[in-house]
Amino acid sequence: MAAVSSPATTATMATIVSNLHSFDLVACARRSIEKVVDEKGLKILLMDETTQDVVSMCYSFSDLLQKDLYLLDKVSSTDRQKQGHLKAMVYVRPTEENVQHICRELRNPLYAEYHLFFTNIVPEDLLDDLALADEHEAVKQVHEVYTDFFPMHPWTFSVDLHKPLIKDRELQYCSPRIVDSLVGVLLSIRRRPAIRYQGSSTVAATLAKDLSKRMNIEAALFDRKSDECLLIILDRADDLATPLLTQWSYEAMVHEEFSILKHKTAIAATQSDGSTKQEEMNLVPLFDKFWSDNLHVTWGDLCSNVKAVVDSYQEKTSNRASSNNLEDLRKIMDKIPELKKESITMSKHATLAAELGRIIRNRKLLELSLLEQDLVCSNGHREHADRVEEMLESGEITETKDLVRLVMLYMLRWERSKDNQIGRFKNLLKSRGITSDEEEALDQVLEYGGAAKRASDLFDDKKFTSILRQAVKGLQDVENVYTQHEPLLKRTLRDILKSKLPLETFPYLANPRTPTPSREWKPREIIVFIAGGITCEESKTICEVMKESPPIKILLGGTDLLRSGDVVKGLITS
Repeated sequence: MAAVSSPATTATMATIVSNLHSFDLVACARRSIEKVVDEKGLKILLMDETTQDVVSMCYSFSDLLQKDLYLLDKVSSTDRQKQGHLKAMVYVRPTEENVQHICRELRNPLYAEYHLFFTNIVPEDLLDDLALADEHEAVKQVHEVYTDFFPMHPWTFSVDLHKPLIKDRELQYCSPRIVDSLVGVLLSIRRRPAIRYQGSSTVAATLAKDLSKRMNIEAALFDRKSDECLLIILDRADDLATPLLTQWSYEAMVHEEFSILKHKTAIAATQSDGSTKQEEMNLVPLFDKFWSDNLHVTWGDLCSNVKAVVDSYQEKTSNRASSNNLEDLRKIMDKIPELKKESITMSKHATLAAELGRIIRNRKLLELSLLEQDLVCSNGHREHADRVEEMLESGEITETKDLVRLVMLYMLRWERSKDNQIGRFKNLLKSRGITSDEEEALDQVLEYGGAAKRASDLFDDKKFTSILRQAVKGLQDVENVYTQHEPLLKRTLRDILKSKLPLETFPYLANPRTPTPSREWKPREIIVFIAGGITCEESKTICEVMKESPPIKILLGGTDLLRSGDVVKGLITS
């Protein structure tokens, strides 16, 4: 397992975040929240479910308490008591439901003052409703603080739509929320970018047009000149391989196996007696340095880093136990809170690493990953088909969901081969007892993300290019056989930076307020949005490209943060 390793990334990550400056989405969100809570005096903070999550991703509870916050509650709560000595800071999305809750309270105020902060542009009719309801003139200020997105990392955001793999027929329900989130990001970083989109995708084209229309309606807010900024809207269908592959970086592994939702996860940890215990864990990069430093570290180095943390803690506690000097004991007592925090961090990551190790062994993920990587990174259909068939028949891989992923990758890779074994492999999967949902997903995978639907050459299969690529790879020092694959996004970004991304397949959206750049234009700021969801591996890719091409700034956003299981859910038509 030590073979799955990567170079240290701590210093690189700090440099990347520093270079983002005004593009740092976490910093933007924190500044907006500070405007909400900086009002002097005792106060209550009223939020909706979305803003509660945004605050938890950017602020610790102890930080909030230092802002003289007496209480945190939901704006929808109806059992709060009248407390006329408090100020109410209301931080919510500008939805009709939230405004109705505020209006209900303004008609019978529970607090001395109300300070209203909305995460996006407030429609005029909702402002009128608020003005009519404020009979007691309790509202002291109304502000728009643009945080209508979930800042997962300084360079990554999500809409959190809970709708993986958006299809054309679903767009009318999804587009308004997606556009809201994109508007929030653009106003947060104060940019009016040029817009490109994946021309083969109705979803990408529609989102680009809807966003442009909204920007034109709110032209006064989008008055900042952005000659260096590009927004490109892509469709998940262009690269369905990346979310299906076994990934080996720490964040990607934890998300795949346990799910990370708003920087929180929960695992059923196996105890020494064989029983399991449910453990909830916070994984907030701002407050967990080990997590932040090791997000993109791969499995072999992660094991070494966890061991180093455990050894360091044991050494400190051993010195504490053996000390007889009173002055030394006093110093140790002063460090007890720090040691306690370190103990919690150590225990959390040791537990995660142990569970990941157990999953890797039990599900034979190293063996599976080796075949996956060969499928997407090399030619040779006959060999691939033989190895997939052997794995399906051997019984070595016991989790059918892993075999479904494998066959989907084979289908995406070899659908146009005349002697492909897609039908046979589907039948073998049925004999292994896959679910009806998995059967349906297999039937839909090429309809959603097959070669006919893709704008790009996902597997780089043009004859000359492919042969050349194989030769070059043989000469390069490939870091690891388990991490050869690079998401299509990396190639797309490199093409943008070299002015080589074809305008025929990724056109600019014409807009009289934003002149169309020339074919040779090389943006210095790029925002990538993938309709249908993004992956942890693509978030890592953004950092890699920024490291390769300083001082380029890149943000990555998507409708959701995907796991491989989300692909199956998204493909199901019912």
